[in-house]
Amino acid sequence: MKLLLCCHGEPVHNENKLIQGSLDIELNEHCRQQAQNLARRLSGYGIDALYTSPYLRAVQTAEIISSETGVEGTQLDDLREVDQGDFVDVPIQEVKDAIEASDDPEHEWAPEGGESMVKCRQRAVDTLLGLAEKHSGETVAAVAHGSFNKAAILGIMGYSTEHFDRMN
Repeated sequence: MKLLLCCHGEPVHNENKLIQGSLDIELNEHCRQQAQNLARRLSGYGIDALYTSPYLRAVQTAEIISSETGVEGTQLDDLREVDQGDFVDVPIQEVKDAIEASDDPEHEWAPEGGESMVKCRQRAVDTLLGLAEKHSGETVAAVAHGSFNKAAILGIMGYSTEHFDRMN
């Protein structure tokens, strides 16, 4: 399988440095243009299957890709963003402060009601391996989220989530 791992357009929360997590945030016009540019680039890859996180910003990105490629998107829950638990719609600095106050290493820390990056990495790898098994020899586009994508790339490359902050 050839995997085209994509991220949704950048929502306003990224500009404001707020944790998005499971919030259903719509794409603004700038984000829609980002998604349209992505869709045009992907149209030349001969996509056989398109999957998307169930979060609105990813679904809207996948819909734009679908309109350009003619491939209908399928929602896949395991492509969702890392679960930030109680830390949703709060400044990123609050999460960093909570991690520093914790006894856990950063990559193993999980917010109340959420998941650690270690668990997100395993979910990401398992999800992508499942897609690879299902779509052997095909080209698959998957629209997910920034932290999910970083965790997936680290996992696929055999790196631990200790390297998460080194990725841009």
